[in-house]
Amino acid sequence: MKQLSICLLLGSLLLGVGVSFGLSAAKPVEKKTPITASHTNRSYPLGAVCDGLEPGSSLDQGMSRFSWWNHLGTKEWVQHTFDKPRRVSSTSVYWYANRGIQTPKSWRLLYLAGKEWKEVPGASVYGTEIDRYNKVTFTPLETRALRIEAQLKPKLSAGILEWKIESPADEPMAPVDESVCEMGKKVGDHKLNYILHTPGGPKPCDGWPLMLFLHGYGECGDDIKKVKKHGPPKLIEKIAALRGCVIVSPQCPKNSWWRTEALKALVDEVIADRGDIDTKRLYVTGLSMGGYGTWSFISRYPDYFAAAVPICGGGDPFALPSNRPGKKKGIKNEFDPEGLKRAKDLLTWAFHGTKDRSVPIKETEMLVKILKDAGSKKVKLTPYKDAGHVAAWQKAYNDPELWKWLFAQKRP
Repeated sequence: MKQLSICLLLGSLLLGVGVSFGLSAAKPVEKKTPITASHTNRSYPLGAVCDGLEPGSSLDQGMSRFSWWNHLGTKEWVQHTFDKPRRVSSTSVYWYANRGIQTPKSWRLLYLAGKEWKEVPGASVYGTEIDRYNKVTFTPLETRALRIEAQLKPKLSAGILEWKIESPADEPMAPVDESVCEMGKKVGDHKLNYILHTPGGPKPCDGWPLMLFLHGYGECGDDIKKVKKHGPPKLIEKIAALRGCVIVSPQCPKNSWWRTEALKALVDEVIADRGDIDTKRLYVTGLSMGGYGTWSFISRYPDYFAAAVPICGGGDPFALPSNRPGKKKGIKNEFDPEGLKRAKDLLTWAFHGTKDRSVPIKETEMLVKILKDAGSKKVKLTPYKDAGHVAAWQKAYNDPELWKWLFAQKRP
């Protein structure tokens, strides 16, 4: 059997758009969903019920949503069937509300007991409030399926933006698997080793999101543990949002620089090898040299990712005297200024410290200006006042708003 990557286990450690800025176009990929319903409509896909995106409000038009439209005033249901029996103790529903689609008159939660549907025991209040999750707790039970049964209001339909199902709080959190891997083929002068973090819980209907993380110059070499010095690979034990994403963290060889073609080949390989990635939710972020790698990647493949987060990076590495021949080896400038203009529709959130003495903030400001001059309304820069080089990524990566924004982005 042909293997695309060699992994050494270290241990267990449709129609969506971006919330803030919009999105860029991509060909839809149809996937099987564990969601079924009493009535469906092509305009309101079933998979929207559990696509992992966070609503901004009940009127959120920037994400996919499910609805029983055009059934009005009827009793309807939507069901989540699990791959295997699962122990559950609560559920949270974010109702969709827009014109003829409003919250239901009433609803209840049923579970499959053998071949019978029964209401969950000990249920708390079944809420129908808008602009928030309506959480219902109940006596923990094990089942293969849960069903929301809703009575619609007269002459109105109802819909759901997101439906979450939780396990009992006293059960351990699903682990994150960490593996050290090697690319299956060499691309140019790179055959990258990388750390792969994989969520251990039930995957979203459309698959796991994937994030490519690019480290800085100080982490280059052949000691893979260096990759966990900064950023997502370090913070995954601390930040819960990172535990719901496949994270690919390659290590750049010593006396070298990030090579775009090798990075793209790596992500393509992981996607093909796993078969459980939501290709509409691919993200890239990097710090320092990784920030340069991020800008170079999107300048050459502007339609590849759903969102990009470059931190204290730049475009042309030779703009800095410290990167010129005689100072460092193996650096190549792969940044394409004209190509970056084609990334004007890519959601991009850049960060930089105003007192950065390693990479001046003007390096990021120039790139943001290129995008804005090209007509982008989807790029923004957060300058951290008086922050230096390291402080910029420490502040950015520890900001929960960054992860909330990033993981809400999805290509159509």
